[in-house]
Amino acid sequence: MNNHALQEMIRVAIQGISKAKSGKNVTKKEILKVLYLADKDIEDSNVHKKHLAFYWYKDGPMSELIYESLGDMVSAGIVRRHKTDTYETYSLNPEKATRPLIVHDGNMDKIRKIIRNITGNFTGINDTLKKVYDDAPYAWYNTYKPFVNKFTSDTYDKSTINLDELVDTYPQDGAPALHKQAFMGFLGIVRTIDDNPTNLKDLCYKIWNVFSEWVRIGKHHPYYEYKVSTWEQKLEDAIESLQKQFNDIIYDIDFNALCGLVRGLDMNIVADRLEYLNKELGTDPEEDSIELASVRHFVSFLMAENPPVPALGVINGLIQACWWPESGALSADFNRDGTIYYTAINESETITRTQSPESMMCVVKSMRILC
Repeated sequence: MNNHALQEMIRVAIQGISKAKSGKNVTKKEILKVLYLADKDIEDSNVHKKHLAFYWYKDGPMSELIYESLGDMVSAGIVRRHKTDTYETYSLNPEKATRPLIVHDGNMDKIRKIIRNITGNFTGINDTLKKVYDDAPYAWYNTYKPFVNKFTSDTYDKSTINLDELVDTYPQDGAPALHKQAFMGFLGIVRTIDDNPTNLKDLCYKIWNVFSEWVRIGKHHPYYEYKVSTWEQKLEDAIESLQKQFNDIIYDIDFNALCGLVRGLDMNIVADRLEYLNKELGTDPEEDSIELASVRHFVSFLMAENPPVPALGVINGLIQACWWPESGALSADFNRDGTIYYTAINESETITRTQSPESMMCVVKSMRILC
């Protein structure tokens, strides 16, 4: 069923944006963002405000209702769609869109005035986006999203990135625990290297994806309540994908990157993991076991400014202590040539490998208790 009130808002937005652009076609993003700014100024008592139903997502505020109505206008010949290989733009059909779609309506008159005030000051999509993101529910939209664009670029330059800003603006009101762990770990690795390999680019994207899925659940118009259960499943899927990507990366990083990883961890999370391990081992929480002391010592050593090569006993204690329910237990012994012989046991198989202490791979595989 056509939503004539929303179509009229879209018509006025396209008309105003095109005029500001000297008659050029307009983009879907421009329409969406202008109407989002208009929604902020429309009084709650206005009966047509309900049609501007937004939720925050990957590219800021989104509205499926606006997209659907724009499609209906194209089908009805009110709006023309212009497509190329890379993008599409829109323009009004002068034969059908010169007159208002709704007349003699005081509430719509107020909305038209608001939209025209916004488009009358339209100086380009970048300025409009800045106004939109100034209203973002989390400052991370203004820090991490630009970081994603820079980090995944072929011209990435680490010297142009403010990593501390990403930490300072991280949401403090309940983002998924795995998301924060992956982000802090990712940041720790980024601090230690100057390039942006493909696997880290993928991790960067997935961190943003989980954040976006989480924000959408908490920051949406009541109209979208019927979609929340579907969104929650998408969030779970995104978290699972992020965890797999993160685990794959930490198992493959070198010693210097491992140091950066641990330095990037939230020490409160590390403390929680150690407390969990205490309980699982059945030890007195007030008194560290030898294994837990080894874990604490290892973390301290990695956090040091110039970490020395760890004593083999520390590595051995860490490996014996750091097991994870999903992947079974780890045990380790030393060979005379200095390599570490360790065995991982899970429900389906027993894996035995050897590693040199210098490579630290055995430690990386044990870091799941901390990461």
